[in-house]
Amino acid sequence: MKDIIFYHLPVFLNINYSRICGGSPLFRPIIANISLTSKCCLRCRMCAMWKLPAPSELAAADWKRILGQLRQSGVKYINFTGGEPLLREDLEAIISHSSLLGMRNIIATNGYLLDDARLEGLIRSGVNTFCISVDALGETFDDIRGVKGAFRKVAAACLILSQQARKKNIKAIIYATIMKSTLTSMPAVVEFAERLGLKVFFNLLDFTPYFFRGAKCSDEWIGQADYAALDNLVANLVSIKRRKPYLFKQGVSSLRYIPAYFRDPLQKDIPCSKSHTRIMIGPEGLVYAGCWSMGEAGDLRVSQLRDIINSPSFKNQQRGMFKKACPGCSCGYETDLKYSAGHLLRDAAFSLGGGLTRACQSQ
Repeated sequence: MKDIIFYHLPVFLNINYSRICGGSPLFRPIIANISLTSKCCLRCRMCAMWKLPAPSELAAADWKRILGQLRQSGVKYINFTGGEPLLREDLEAIISHSSLLGMRNIIATNGYLLDDARLEGLIRSGVNTFCISVDALGETFDDIRGVKGAFRKVAAACLILSQQARKKNIKAIIYATIMKSTLTSMPAVVEFAERLGLKVFFNLLDFTPYFFRGAKCSDEWIGQADYAALDNLVANLVSIKRRKPYLFKQGVSSLRYIPAYFRDPLQKDIPCSKSHTRIMIGPEGLVYAGCWSMGEAGDLRVSQLRDIINSPSFKNQQRGMFKKACPGCSCGYETDLKYSAGHLLRDAAFSLGGGLTRACQSQ
């Protein structure tokens, strides 16, 4: 509630005022996405990170220093990503330090290495939310992820996450990437999540971040020939949202945004809120202003975070992203919609309408 009153509401007002007046918002990031490693144990079709030369990764001591700087700058939420963050043996030590600083910790994992013992250790270290990637089931999943037998291990990880989420104060969310080869798989993924009592969030294929550009899978982009199938999928998802609003982590505006994104990734009329609400840090300590797509704005190996976020290059990146002087991406699209007045009102109207429908059905 404090974050809503003292951060999200002022940010909402600031963004919409800036949009109307043509200015740039003035506030600092509250979320940091930290990519601890570029190494990965899978070979995903839509990602090139596993193909790239591994940069020199920061040590745990460096990350602890950076976490302190993030906290001093007002960041409250840390999203630990990779590559695959579970490949780092010092992961729990880094997260424990983040917890000591009073920050809430989220981890994005492919789930391949997640077993009972590792999950217990991560929960003890202070992970509050687990995001696990499931784009399809069975052999289709293995084919997309590039490792035979991957689905069996990831499904087992989803099961133990489901069990622990019922016992402990953690959240577990399935992240499913929508692209051409997964269009027909999404309903099965939703059913899989529902059986386990897990929420679903839909990622959208995006080639703009540096670690996706070399994936060489342009045939996975959803083009005009696939618009009808995409529209039918989204209509089905909206119908499910109406009947089971608890199942998806995103609002109906976010679902209806999906076809619009594939028709026009830039979506210039929606300001980029994540340009100011987030900060991104790569494995070697390079800093990005809210999105991986715009290139680095500083280096934490040689500079302090406060100097980077106050620098002209960082501010220019924020302004350019906010006004969509960028290639357009799907990264954080839900954040952009959350601070958009029109989309927020449509979500509220949808929720109210769904509540009235359920009330009538119960009588």
